[in-house]
Amino acid sequence: MLPPKPLRCGTYPLKGLVFDEDELLGCIDDYLCDNNLPLLYDLNKIGGPYVSIEQGKFQGRINKRLKKYLTEKRVEIPPKFSSEVGEIVSKLTNKSIVMKITKNLEWEQGEYGDDGSCFWEGRSVCRTEIFPAWDVHACLIESNDGQGMARCWIYPIHAGDELRPITEAIKVKRDLLYIAFNPYGYEVDRFTRILSYQFNWVGHLLSQFEGDGAMYVNSGESVLFNGPEINRVFTSMGGEASRCENCDTYSTELNDGGLCDDCYHPATCFGCGDQFHEKNMYGVGLEQFCHDCFYEWKVCDDCGELVKMKGRSCPSCVRVR
Repeated sequence: MLPPKPLRCGTYPLKGLVFDEDELLGCIDDYLCDNNLPLLYDLNKIGGPYVSIEQGKFQGRINKRLKKYLTEKRVEIPPKFSSEVGEIVSKLTNKSIVMKITKNLEWEQGEYGDDGSCFWEGRSVCRTEIFPAWDVHACLIESNDGQGMARCWIYPIHAGDELRPITEAIKVKRDLLYIAFNPYGYEVDRFTRILSYQFNWVGHLLSQFEGDGAMYVNSGESVLFNGPEINRVFTSMGGEASRCENCDTYSTELNDGGLCDDCYHPATCFGCGDQFHEKNMYGVGLEQFCHDCFYEWKVCDDCGELVKMKGRSCPSCVRVR
């Protein structure tokens, strides 16, 4: 088996991968049935939906691997078997789809099948601030003419993350551990196949990938690549953000009263000159005061002036008396 490759930004043509595994299996089994050969039922018996495998138990092209499988069944192989199966595979092999790995996380919501994603709505701070800080990449699937089709996030495991249970089974470098999560447009198993094909990764589905704060992971849609057979991974990514008390939007910096910038409407305190949310201000006469200054400033009973004072009369009126 080839060693895993590190994640690199770039554009990758996916010419060697059959995308519709079910269709491929159906066409192969139809061909086997028509030629009175044992049905395959499962592509994993010949190494999966990859057009060609360079090393390992199932190396070779699909038609070669299928022929070897049938030979072991001791059945007679038709004379044109290799060319006919090769033609089936060729018709179903992707020739017009590319994968892009990028750190540019700015595109229109829905452009990659991700309409309704919370990372464009209440948790947009993840995409705009937290993901760049944690080196999160986007895996984008496009047609050759640039039409968006699908996407998922790829997160490189960091030293502070908790792999549960902590194990000595991690034999690869930590910078080759990745988690793909929150796929849109394609199912998680298809992204697993694509990334495994391109980078020689080995992935398994996580039962739980969770994070602090604004981080949200769709349940059952995360894959750990090149790591041990564990079920849970925790990341503190997202812990920098807190939820706005008014609209529930997450932000890395909340204003007075735990409010985001959209909900925060500042007013200047007449007493100290600081700004506070208008709902947290108190009126004295025609002026607005913060909580602390409100108890220090009063309207003088004698002269009617607004003054910082104790009691009911300002110092000037007390002296006149």
